[in-house]
Amino acid sequence: MVDQNTIDRVAAAIESVDLGYSMRQIRLVEGINTYALAIDGMPTEEFADNDDASASDQCYARIREVKQRKQAEAVIAALSTSRPAQSMLTEHDPNLNWGKKTYRMTFMSWKYQVTHEVTVGGNCLGMENLRTALLSLYDKLPVDHFGTPYLLMTDEDGGSLQDGDELGQCEDWLESVLVSVTLIKIEPEAQDRTAQSREGV
Repeated sequence: MVDQNTIDRVAAAIESVDLGYSMRQIRLVEGINTYALAIDGMPTEEFADNDDASASDQCYARIREVKQRKQAEAVIAALSTSRPAQSMLTEHDPNLNWGKKTYRMTFMSWKYQVTHEVTVGGNCLGMENLRTALLSLYDKLPVDHFGTPYLLMTDEDGGSLQDGDELGQCEDWLESVLVSVTLIKIEPEAQDRTAQSREGV
């Protein structure tokens, strides 16, 4: 059963999405209307009457689509920060270098934050492994209308902030907003056959 706190966080996340937009008729040629739709943070789009829907109906459908996506992103961000935390490691073998490591990373900008868990494998250690985890997370981030990867953060009141890699700094951008990292799980795995055969030569 879903607890009340989770319900409240989801409801607050949905209500936090305030989508500003404007639409206007820009052409009427031979009975065909064309409308321009400007949604906050997105380039202006144009919609013309067609056999399936009027220009205005297409605009409203686009508004609903964008709002639903932003609401879904806000809910996902809210739930990702409310998951029960997995305990830290109670034992660590410093000689174990080949395995899967799971990191819990918290990113923060002003009062907004988001937490992600990333699992990476291979034979990297320490900071090299952490950088690999950042690269892995970066490749999986959602992108905005301009193709810019971003983190969707929330605050305690359910407000949201879309923090994007505007300068194209990749993992360096993630490092700039990274405030906490915890290695929460290590799973030993067999070294690949190619590496083993090389060691035996």
